[in-house]
Formats: sequence, C-alpha cells, structure tokens
Amino acid sequence: GLLSTNKGGNDVKYAITGATGNIGRKIAGILLGKQKKVRVIGRSAEKLQPLVDAGAEACVGTMEDTTFLGRAFDKVEAVFTMIPPNPRAEDFRFFQNSVGAAIATALVKAGVSRVVNLSSQGANLPAGTGVSFMPMELVMSFSGSFGAAGAKLASATARIVSTAPRQQWGSM
Repeated sequence: GLLSTNKGGNDVKYAITGATGNIGRKIAGILLGKQKKVRVIGRSAEKLQPLVDAGAEACVGTMEDTTFLGRAFDKVEAVFTMIPPNPRAEDFRFFQNSVGAAIATALVKAGVSRVVNLSSQGANLPAGTGVSFMPMELVMSFSGSFGAAGAKLASATARIVSTAPRQQWGSM
C-alpha cells in the first residue's frame, strides 16, 4: 500500500481506519476541526482526498495487509479501528477474522497505546453496550473481532475503548 507523507507525518497523533465511511469520516473531520494531526486510512486515494485537503495524511491500502497497517499505525498515539463491510466476501466470518488478525498484529507491532474499536457485536441489545474502557487482557473476553491474533494483542500494554455503532460521535 501507498503511504503518503503529506502534511508532516512525523507528528501524526491519530490514525483512522475506514476514513471514507460514515463514522470514520466524521471522526477524522472532528479531529481535523480541532487542529489534530490525523492519518486517514482507506482503499481509495480519490475518496480520501477531501480529508487530505482538510489537512490529513493519507494511507492507501487494504485492511488485510498487516505490513501496510503496521506502517499506517506507526508512531501514532491512538487508532480508531473497525472491520469494514465486504459484501463480496465469499466467507464473511473468514474475512472478519483475517482483517481482525491483521489489525491486531499491526497494533502490537506499532506499539499503539490507545485503541478505539467499533464493533457491532451486541448492537441488537437494548442496554449494556456503548463505550467501555478495558485493559488489553480483557479484549478477547469481550469480542472475537481480533481473531487468533487477539492473544498477542491482549498481552500488549495498550487500552481499548469499544463502542457500538449507535454511540454519539459528535460529543468527542
């Protein structure tokens, strides 16, 4: 994947996966509006361009590529992660596990200290979901999003915030 060094990448504090989607775009816009250094991650340079024009640094690649994600997450303070939808996947669970493993491995490799993970797990429940803070060792008991790489991720020293899609992002 291509890593753009636009806008002084050494000072980037936040990396946003799914930056061209509904939630990722909003998070990136809020952070950029607060003059934060943001790295936006997506599959299309063209779709990322409005965020680059607003001051973001772009990383173009696929979420299944651990090496690409490792570079995208390098030297950032916090990462917003999500597994993007893939209606073309023949085996959606396999796709989820592959992307989850790539994300987890890249987070560990890059030494990211803070993660916000969007998961729809439990989104159908009337209560008990939303933002929760947890030490990394509890990650696997809450969600299978990170697949087999979760054990490696769980041994890291970062903290994860997990949220369901209906959470209000405007109050960040």
